[in-house]
Amino acid sequence: MITSPQDILREAFQRQEWNVGSARVLSLLQEANILTASEYILSLDTIEVMQQILNDFLEAEYSLLAHIVRYAYQENVQSQSLTNVLKESFRTLLNDLNDNPNVIPHNYLQAIGTRLRTHEQKLVINEHLQLVLGSEPGPLDLDAAIGRQHQWREEMQTTLNGTVFEQLLIELIRDKANLLVVLKELLKRSCSFSLKHALYLLSQAARATTDEPDERLLKSFIKDLFRTVVETGLMSQLQLVLLCAREICSANTAVLGTYPAWYKQTFGEMTYSVKRDQFIGTMELLTALIPAERNLELLGVHATIAISAPAKCNDYVLNYKQLCRAHIAQLKAPECTIVLEDYLGWLCDHNGPADQIVHVEPVVNESYRRTPILIRADRAGIVQIAYRAAAGRDVTTFVDIQLKGAAVRKSIDRTVHDGTLLTERTRQGAEPYHTTHVGRFVAVIYNRHRRLSCK
Repeated sequence: MITSPQDILREAFQRQEWNVGSARVLSLLQEANILTASEYILSLDTIEVMQQILNDFLEAEYSLLAHIVRYAYQENVQSQSLTNVLKESFRTLLNDLNDNPNVIPHNYLQAIGTRLRTHEQKLVINEHLQLVLGSEPGPLDLDAAIGRQHQWREEMQTTLNGTVFEQLLIELIRDKANLLVVLKELLKRSCSFSLKHALYLLSQAARATTDEPDERLLKSFIKDLFRTVVETGLMSQLQLVLLCAREICSANTAVLGTYPAWYKQTFGEMTYSVKRDQFIGTMELLTALIPAERNLELLGVHATIAISAPAKCNDYVLNYKQLCRAHIAQLKAPECTIVLEDYLGWLCDHNGPADQIVHVEPVVNESYRRTPILIRADRAGIVQIAYRAAAGRDVTTFVDIQLKGAAVRKSIDRTVHDGTLLTERTRQGAEPYHTTHVGRFVAVIYNRHRRLSCK
């Protein structure tokens, strides 16, 4: 059989060990229609060698990489095996970029974009979105995200600014409609994904938004999330809409406006677009979310922006704002805010033995039972207790008890004999109730059946 020069070249190249100049030689062979990148990769025996060669393509030889991508997404058995190898190469490189954002010299997604058809570009972009968003597997901790969002934003901006990884991620958000479809699908499936990277991509999408169609896309995305909150009453949906809206507002106020403006329009005026029970449910979610908040500026917005309430629902708003203000005070002076159990220990250390601390067990009216939802104690001797009524009257009130207590238990029992009495006095505008006895005590609140857990 007569062997052509092309066959001789092909076989000779395949027998050679892969080295520094091999990628360039393979590129020339592919241009001459002698040996393609996919043919060469599939002729190799081990996955490890395939990965090594694909890494070289990712760093420099973009014509070879584009050919691999085009071949990998065809529907045949050989393409499927190549797809798996290519996906693992992308995963490894993205992990490396997380550790070192400049681990490769150039943005290969931009380089191969002009060499791919539109549907091929979308396939490789979606592959990267799935890998980037799945880069931190584990439970989706939305409470942590609420508290650390500002920190995450600064970390990502500081770490990625001006890097190859940043350029690569920007390629993923050029088609904003596609990005939002991917995010919606992840949220719908309630699967684990990297919320930190998702918020960064959303921020980049908002920052790159300059025309009305893209603005409408992002606005619609946020409105849909809020509608889901109202319809489902799920805390996770409220957390997601707040996280996404905050990220967009921080990146580009032209999209949703400033955060206070968006918050007022969305929550402050929601009574005009939701039913009464939906309003109540949303306010209860906002209230329950307060302990996870750590940003004083955002809490200040929540504490000051007016929220229009349906008839007989204003107490929910007052309750929410009071707790926002209490949480702000707690965050501003953490050194003076101590969990009640810790305060008991502090008093023991600084004011004598534990038997000087008097436990008060007030008689609580069963029809108007209150549950303490926040207890704060400071070293000046003030305990502040926020009560929530349990019997359908969700009015939250604050009671200040000055800890200058009594050595005589009966005196205290007469002074603080009914939790309802104290809260009623405060709710009706009376001055906070103070005891005036000698010595120090701390009131540990009980109900009839169990000690309340107050954190």
